[in-house]
Amino acid sequence: ARLKFSDVSISLNGSRTEATVRMTRDGAIYSGSASGPGSPSSQMKLIAGATLRAIEDSGLASSSIVLEDATEVPISGRRVAVVMVNMVTDRGEEILTGSAVIKQDVWKGVVNATLDAVNRRLAIPHGH
Repeated sequence: ARLKFSDVSISLNGSRTEATVRMTRDGAIYSGSASGPGSPSSQMKLIAGATLRAIEDSGLASSSIVLEDATEVPISGRRVAVVMVNMVTDRGEEILTGSAVIKQDVWKGVVNATLDAVNRRLAIPHGH
């Protein structure tokens, strides 16, 4: 089974913002956090970064994944979250991108775009 979005929480502490993302897979909960400045554009990056930490927490990522950027793009009257990550493997670096249509929840869109970027590279055990 794939990792699925559970929830996102954002805590503001002065000028610092911390994003925590939780995901579930086969009943287990994995979480990751990232903190930084609190502007709306950096919030998207924090959520994407926290998503990557949660993916690492799940043990499914066989190599380190670094966030390059997370942004929102208007396409055909809709809002789309786009995430770019850099997966560093023993064969070198690989740039991966993912996207997700933002329905109501920007944060959820960012998590789903991050998952979209890395899902094909995660070591999902066969037979599950």
